[in-house]
Amino acid sequence: MLRAFVPRGLRPMLMALRLRYAIARLASTPPDRAPSERMLGLLQRAWGNEGFAAKTDYLRTVMAAALATSGPILECGSGVTTLLLAALAGRRGVEVWALEHLPEWRAKVARAVRGFPRTQVVDARLRPYGDFDWYEIPPALLPERFALVVCDGPPGTTRGGRYGLLPVLGDRLHGAIVILDDAHRPHEREIIARWQREAGVDYRPAGTFAILGVPGHAAKSLIPSGVQKVATLRERLPYERVISHLEQLAADAIARQKRSGDGVQASR
Repeated sequence: MLRAFVPRGLRPMLMALRLRYAIARLASTPPDRAPSERMLGLLQRAWGNEGFAAKTDYLRTVMAAALATSGPILECGSGVTTLLLAALAGRRGVEVWALEHLPEWRAKVARAVRGFPRTQVVDARLRPYGDFDWYEIPPALLPERFALVVCDGPPGTTRGGRYGLLPVLGDRLHGAIVILDDAHRPHEREIIARWQREAGVDYRPAGTFAILGVPGHAAKSLIPSGVQKVATLRERLPYERVISHLEQLAADAIARQKRSGDGVQASR
């Protein structure tokens, strides 16, 4: 609505001011508390990615995981979720590493998070790895182990899509939680099935995204399906609070989907 009353030449300046205000508000929230729905909407509008507004369940899940995770976080692709991870995890001393292959977009995200600690937006161009393409990253740059992965890249049009995450970095993901966006799309479903065959990942659908557990030394199954299994494993899971948050959020997302209709149409 406001856009109609603002001269075209002034709109970039207005958007930049709105984003600075939203980031300042986000930075003022306690690092151990998720932003309110109003704050989340403000941040989404200021970021300028209106299409992301439909992904509220996904953002809630990312925030819950960021609040509960104590180990390093890897993000594949960057954007408004990078800001949320920086605010909720980076300010608690948890390392956040976001991989971005588009230089201009990486520069925008890096500027947005520069006031937050422990957050790196890495210039990671795509390169061939045999029969798929994925991010090119110097092995010495990243931590030896990640506790959480937020996977919204590379784009679905990339050769192999997001499959490269486990083949390239699997040795750093033992026992990790993976939140995979766009998991309702056929290509992402194929990737999940391949990860299940090749790496034995656990899989929990949650509407347009999915929650996956990579097997590790801590527990054979990181996302058990039954309440009894959760109770049994909770004492020895390294990220038990993440599991508790995410299982509940996944169940809520599925329930909302059932109430709203027959399913979700692909958004991309």
